[in-house]
Amino acid sequence: MQFSQKGGFRMSRRITCLILCCILLLSCAVTAYAETAAVNVTSYSTVTSNGECQVAITVTIRLDEAVNNLSFPLPREAQNVKKDGSMAHTTKTANATLVDLSNSIGNLIGTFTMRFEYTLPNAVKNVVDEEGKTHLELELPLLSGFAYPVESLDYTVTLPGQIENTPNYTSIYHQESIKSYLTSAVNGNMISGSIRTLLEDHEEFTMTLVVPEEMFPSVSTYHRVGNPEIVPMCIIAAVALLYWLIFLRTFPVFPKSQKAIPTGLNAGEIGCRLTLTGADLTMMVFTWGQLGYLTMELTDKGRVILHKRMEMGNERSLFEVRIFRTLFNNRSYVEATSSFYAKLSRRTAAMIPGDKSMLLPASGNMTVFRFICCSIHIFGGICLAMNITSLGVLQVLLSIGLAGVGILAAWLIQAAVYRVHLREHTALVAGIIAFVVWNAVGFLAGQILITLVTGLVQILAGIAAAYGGRRSEVGRQNLKDILGLRKFLKEMPKEELQQLRRSDPDFFYNMAPYAMALGLGKKFAEQFNDRPIGPCPYLTTNIQGRLNAQDWMLIMQETAGAMDSLRKRMDMERWSIIQVR
Repeated sequence: MQFSQKGGFRMSRRITCLILCCILLLSCAVTAYAETAAVNVTSYSTVTSNGECQVAITVTIRLDEAVNNLSFPLPREAQNVKKDGSMAHTTKTANATLVDLSNSIGNLIGTFTMRFEYTLPNAVKNVVDEEGKTHLELELPLLSGFAYPVESLDYTVTLPGQIENTPNYTSIYHQESIKSYLTSAVNGNMISGSIRTLLEDHEEFTMTLVVPEEMFPSVSTYHRVGNPEIVPMCIIAAVALLYWLIFLRTFPVFPKSQKAIPTGLNAGEIGCRLTLTGADLTMMVFTWGQLGYLTMELTDKGRVILHKRMEMGNERSLFEVRIFRTLFNNRSYVEATSSFYAKLSRRTAAMIPGDKSMLLPASGNMTVFRFICCSIHIFGGICLAMNITSLGVLQVLLSIGLAGVGILAAWLIQAAVYRVHLREHTALVAGIIAFVVWNAVGFLAGQILITLVTGLVQILAGIAAAYGGRRSEVGRQNLKDILGLRKFLKEMPKEELQQLRRSDPDFFYNMAPYAMALGLGKKFAEQFNDRPIGPCPYLTTNIQGRLNAQDWMLIMQETAGAMDSLRKRMDMERWSIIQVR
């Protein structure tokens, strides 16, 4: 009996220990359960007839420990996100739009309730089923991957018409078996449901519903098969290539480095003969200074005064004489930072001296070729618009807008390449920006390959236009001489440079206008050592001290910039007026 009592006592102790262990484990489980979580998420969604969805979410978060970096995820497509009535600070990731909570409840402990509001612009989308048939489908993310568990979820979805189909639900953890954990009901135009089971951290829970086309008349059911715009783009590219081969193709030149300036050419006409662009008045003025026709004065206030030293006769071309006499107009000096100079500079930039002698009579028109190539971007813009949205009216408007953007981008990209060997780097910067923007739009539309290829086509078109055209023997020789001079100025042999400086003390100043005109001003000056050189014979300034070649090149470039500044401002104002009109 004693043994039985003792054994029973021992048994009871074992049972007691077992119960205590269970209680302890349960306590741990409860503690684990009570860690940081979303106590409840309540979602109210209203879908409008244009396919938009207005969503309001109330979230109660329990923080049992301080969290430094805390955010609540919303669908990536969410727009106009508000938190508690004010615009929220958000960050886009690959899968979600994160609302920053660190400033409001970060590093705090307790229970906090907050309200989020946002818009899903394209909640109703065109979908193709397995049989290739199209239909409209509402896709509504109810959870977007909160970093902590969600203890309960309630949702209500209101549509603009009677609901005829049953919604489907999927989750990242439970897949379609999530249906066994939720209670869902359809009542007229409303869907409501709830989940009272603990949902794992980073859970993504989505509702989809097939909806009738009549409920969303503005949402297109048109389904794109591939990108049909590629066909006309290829046809246009073929037409451009054919036009170039027939009317513009010329035999390439192979220039050799040469220090001789092309006979009869001033620095302002380099662009005319190289890429058939307009004359550069500012570089013409520098050449006239180097030849002794005038001197240039850069004042402390940034003004540039041109002082005439002698008249220009028939030793120079008729084109130069006309511009020179118009510039001074029987005056002994003129301000090169005035509106008069800016207007004359614009007029000169529209003139291409010697263009008839540069090309054969049978040569085609370079502008026509460039426009043909630009028209590729019309269909490129349409392609992007079609892939961005399926809304009919919005597609049309976006197609027109992106086609216009595409044409502008194409022209700027061409111009960047077209003038890459000239001093104006504004076109180069604008072209790079246009290329980046064009490809950024392509990336957003999921058509980066199309924008990249079309952008490269415009680069090739710019190269072909810059050095194309059926050039005459004079034109080919000018092209060869200018490229040879550029090659020499870019990389002068040290021994030859030293010899030239000994034979011509003003070698730097004599060649500087041509180096600047060819976009090599800085590169040219860097080849000279840091030893000070004498003053410029045609440019005076109040800057004191012994200056080297690089210092003088900076002064020359500053002078040229001051002379061009008003013209550029007038061009920008003119462009702004055109844009407004």
